[in-house]
Amino acid sequence: MIRKQIARLGMFVFLSGVNAAVWSAGSPPSAPQSSREFGPYHGYFIPGGQGLRKQLNSQIAPLGASAPWSLYCWMRSEGPLPPRTLLGGFGAPDAEAGAKRYLAVWDGRLSFWAGDEIVSATGLLDSGNWTMIAATYDGAMIRLYRDGEEVASKALQLRNAAPVMYMAPHIPSESAREHFSGRIAQFTLAGRALAIDQLQALSPQIHPLDLLPFEAGSKPWPVSTSATVGLRAQQDPSTLPKSAVPGPLRNPAANQTKKPAPQFQAAGLIPRNAHQWIVSGGWSLAELPQITAGGAEISRAGFSSGSWLPATVPGTVLTTLIDQGVYPDPDFGLHNLLIPESLNRQDYWYRAEFAPPAALKNRRLTLTFEGINYAAEVWLNGKRLGSITGAFIRGHFDVTAIMAPGKANALAVRVSPPPHPGIPHEQSMRAGAGLNGGMLCLDGPTFLCTEGWDWLPGIRDRNTGIWQDVVLTATGAVKIGDLQVVTALPLPDTGRGDVTLTVPLRNESQATVSGVLTASFEGVKVEKKMTLRPGENEVAFAPRDFPQLAISKPRLWWPNGYGKPELYHLHVAFHGTDGESDSRDLRFGIREITYELTLMDKAGRLRRVEYRPTAAKGIPVVDVRYEAALESAAGYVYSMRPGVEPSPGLRALDDLRTSPNLVVRVNGARIACKGGNWGLDDARKRVSRARLEPYVRLHRDANLTMIRNWCGQST
Repeated sequence: MIRKQIARLGMFVFLSGVNAAVWSAGSPPSAPQSSREFGPYHGYFIPGGQGLRKQLNSQIAPLGASAPWSLYCWMRSEGPLPPRTLLGGFGAPDAEAGAKRYLAVWDGRLSFWAGDEIVSATGLLDSGNWTMIAATYDGAMIRLYRDGEEVASKALQLRNAAPVMYMAPHIPSESAREHFSGRIAQFTLAGRALAIDQLQALSPQIHPLDLLPFEAGSKPWPVSTSATVGLRAQQDPSTLPKSAVPGPLRNPAANQTKKPAPQFQAAGLIPRNAHQWIVSGGWSLAELPQITAGGAEISRAGFSSGSWLPATVPGTVLTTLIDQGVYPDPDFGLHNLLIPESLNRQDYWYRAEFAPPAALKNRRLTLTFEGINYAAEVWLNGKRLGSITGAFIRGHFDVTAIMAPGKANALAVRVSPPPHPGIPHEQSMRAGAGLNGGMLCLDGPTFLCTEGWDWLPGIRDRNTGIWQDVVLTATGAVKIGDLQVVTALPLPDTGRGDVTLTVPLRNESQATVSGVLTASFEGVKVEKKMTLRPGENEVAFAPRDFPQLAISKPRLWWPNGYGKPELYHLHVAFHGTDGESDSRDLRFGIREITYELTLMDKAGRLRRVEYRPTAAKGIPVVDVRYEAALESAAGYVYSMRPGVEPSPGLRALDDLRTSPNLVVRVNGARIACKGGNWGLDDARKRVSRARLEPYVRLHRDANLTMIRNWCGQST
């Protein structure tokens, strides 16, 4: 209902330590060790990702301005080296000049970088092969080595450094988003200045180096190892909320007169359209432990349900119990404490009798439950139709052979609450907000927040009940399914809108059926003659076959504050030899939503792109697995799905000012997404249009452009 209202208005390891114990088992060190040695570390880095940071022991690390030290490693880049990039060193990269010591590449040459002082070798550094590089400092002279040969030296005065090592960090003063990409092996800091013969004596721990256990610089989003599960036992009574009024809480509903049973409406059905009726009148409710009869008996016309409560349908069990004065309204005071948790630990029976029009005798009849929480068994006229599980699952039942048009029909529904209702925390000044619920997540999809959250007290029945309409549909042999409308604009041009319609059809008979499918909206009409085989079929109307679906100067749908939310009115019907078999109506807007995203490509580079779902033909481009969300200098970013490059739905962007944030565009225009947060549209799922529309209007009047549907709890 909200949607209608809104439309309207690998695991990696590393070896580390400070002594010889850090070397891989079975691989003895290839050079003399001291207690002032840190490493060796092995890292793997991608262009758009992060480096590695290792903390040093400040008591023994060579951090002083004149302290001698040596840095060495083997490196191999993957792809061309950036003109300027840091390979590894110690001291914070953003520290003052002289307080950092780094092996680097500067203008393509192997270099030592201390901020304002750069010592560079001659000749370009080989980027595609394993190269041993090193720098030493004896307290006065920096010496630079490549593959055991000294390639540069310079006298330098340094400053004290911070106790931290980095591999492949970003250069703080550089604007480039990419850093060193490739592998760095056996990166080591020694607390002495190694001589050239000692450096030449060094050899790799493992041959080849590629077999070392490299730690990823950019790690994936951490896997959740714990979850919100709420309370395991009831909280201490002393922490419960207390009333300022002395004495026990009293139920004000006990002194009220129960509401009379609703009047039985004509035939118990309200027409929705030419083919559908809502089962609306005469519903009643009873707690299952109080009823000895079973579904076969309860679903017989004339069954005595006089002692049952008149039920509010659509609505939850608690809605009915409050409407009938059994419990007070929990939205006021501490009334929620007067409603027992036992409501979510028992089943219930709903029952209704209704008489479909006699004219439906030769039609195919379907009974649809548009929403039951959480599970249900459905009976009609003594026959079990089937079951439903899940709050957002529609239950469809063919009742052609069971329902009796023109006569009284009895419908019985046994409804069960979610099997893991949990224990809600009762908020108070003493207990605070407490733990959020979480047990209901085991039963998803359902209304998980009703176990109690920091913004919602526990809903005692957990929204158990028939919370959406029960609908009777009468059709011919061919039924129309859920319509899909896809609109596309040749952006940046908005002078034309292409409308593509997809219509699911189901031939319920055992023979082929011939007929005509028509679709029309605001002066546009398309039709197809067809012969349908039994079972599922699908028909598409596209502009390439029906030029009239390329709408010139369309009335565009715009978000609040950017223009009118223009809507078109679609009518689809299938006519067979015996007349109209079925029809559907749908409102839709002509618009195109695109998204600006920062994604990691298969080479590990950050790419700012605009994703256009219509051009991608609905194929997702974002890899949403845990291991595909990687660390970058800008934070975690998702990766592109394998195989989507190139994609007609992706356009490279040069504007990086908003990266890595998501930008939403509507009809080519960037939208300021200002939204309200709906945790739950209504605590007891009273979600009629009449009830919800005023709240949607409040959002519009507050100049908001979106509503956040928290965990999909609002519908």
